Amino acid sequence: MPPELPEADQQGVWEEHVAGPAVLGNLGPETDAILGLPLRHVDIAHVESYNLRQSQSGPQGQGVDQVVPEIAARGAQDCSLLAVRPGFLLAALSQTLKPSSGRAAGFFDRDKTAHRRGSVGVKMSDTLNTGSNPLRLSVAWLAILPASPFAAIVCDAVLHTPPPGWLPFMNLGASATLLALGHALPPLKPIRGYLRSIALLVLGYLVVLQAESTQAWHARFSEAPAWQFVFADSILELVPCLFLTLGLVHSGLARRELFLTRGNLRAPFPLPFRLPSGSWSWLGPFLTLFLAGPLVVQLMSTVRPDIHLLRRAIQGLPLALAFSVFNAAQEEYRFRSVLLGRLVPVLGASQALWMTSALFGLGHWFGHPSGPTGVLMAGFAGLVWGKSMLDTRGFAWAWIIHGFQDLVIFTLLLMSTR
Repeated sequence: MPPELPEADQQGVWEEHVAGPAVLGNLGPETDAILGLPLRHVDIAHVESYNLRQSQSGPQGQGVDQVVPEIAARGAQDCSLLAVRPGFLLAALSQTLKPSSGRAAGFFDRDKTAHRRGSVGVKMSDTLNTGSNPLRLSVAWLAILPASPFAAIVCDAVLHTPPPGWLPFMNLGASATLLALGHALPPLKPIRGYLRSIALLVLGYLVVLQAESTQAWHARFSEAPAWQFVFADSILELVPCLFLTLGLVHSGLARRELFLTRGNLRAPFPLPFRLPSGSWSWLGPFLTLFLAGPLVVQLMSTVRPDIHLLRRAIQGLPLALAFSVFNAAQEEYRFRSVLLGRLVPVLGASQALWMTSALFGLGHWFGHPSGPTGVLMAGFAGLVWGKSMLDTRGFAWAWIIHGFQDLVIFTLLLMSTR
């Protein structure tokens, strides 16, 4: 969690010194001359969020949760920045700073209600892109391999042999080695948190695989329908989710930085070819249905549902709904929320989006959808859901769209004889 702001004087105004040039736009006349209130200095560690290069949308105080880690890193010059307590003097500031010019004024508002009403998506240029360091970027991408079934895919598709039992331990050793490198090499310091999350994720997968290798598990699920195994496996995936959560202790990451809020369901999304921006208010429902079409086609050849078992699928609809809500939530948290929260501030939104989507796609080689087409479909879906988080600054659309796909999958599994 970010540190508490120091108490201001009764007027509720203080002065912050921010390193670097005036990246926050023109603040207009001297703010202390306008308000005539006493100012005091605050350390840069208390600066949490700013709204850069964007106009405020809607009521005052909206659209101000862009995380700007590069402010602390510039360290060139000192410039003063005016900050205001939640809900205090917003009217005066909005008249003084005039954000309608297209360059938003440099102030932040920690009012959570204002955040909920007017969250602004992460732009590719709004994050500190330290990924230009080849070593840092290479190690970040390399960490994806042990966190995915990549080695097992090679055994299955190339060597045509079952994955050896020691493979999960090798993956854990590889991720632990990368984490050790992160602590040994100064250029890797920005991605240490990400490497720690990856190592904990791999450790969680090892625990799950060991549980699914026991005689009790085989006795229960070796002859059971596929839908029973899928449901039980989804519950076991809470183990890596728990390890990821433990890795967030003392990380300083808040819920909003992990996208664990509803977000702005009507947030804009950019269109190519200089077309006007669209809105997630209609893109979300469209993608919910659009992604289901190819999924059904793929599952018809892999799951092979039997139309004569439609009655069983209808009777099992409450179970399918419960699975879709639960599984979509834990997968979005495991594959996107935490990793995007770790990667976006240090490697940029673009690299973070591609990395998490690659991990999600590879994770579906043995899942549903499965095989090479399943990897491509899940990878594309991961791009869509990750983009929805970055645009809306929240979890809702990714959860809804993902949940509907899981509902389709589980319903067809109920109709399968496998």
